[in-house]
Amino acid sequence: MTKTTIEVAARVLEENEHLPSPLLDRFRAIVDGNLPRYYHEELMRKRAYSDYCQPGRLVAEWHQDYPHMKCRVGVIVGIGLDLQSMISEEVITDDGLKEKIRQFLSRDWEGQKGAKGQFWTTGEEIDLINDMLDDTMVYLKRTYGLA
Repeated sequence: MTKTTIEVAARVLEENEHLPSPLLDRFRAIVDGNLPRYYHEELMRKRAYSDYCQPGRLVAEWHQDYPHMKCRVGVIVGIGLDLQSMISEEVITDDGLKEKIRQFLSRDWEGQKGAKGQFWTTGEEIDLINDMLDDTMVYLKRTYGLA
């Protein structure tokens, strides 16, 4: 991934104005110079997702927190994409945090092994996700003076 320029972000907004707002928020943040705040808010939102995990049972609409649950592979992938984007967009420049993110991204997550429902996200992995989110949010607050 390469850093998105303000010009490219503005063009994306102009050419895709019909898309739902949440899909365009990242590009608005680039144009407005608020990308660190955008990512901080995204990570805070995902940090509030449920930590519930019950190996052996797929979560679905039956659970009150669905689909906002850290045990879901799609959520883990989404967090990884946010982290990778923060590096690509040069929001995160600290070498130590970048290395921790690389390790997070290269992890062989239990829920991604085999067929759906064959392996399960563990409580230990939920703890790793929360630690990664916490470390990144602290970095963003400290580096960019976010509240």
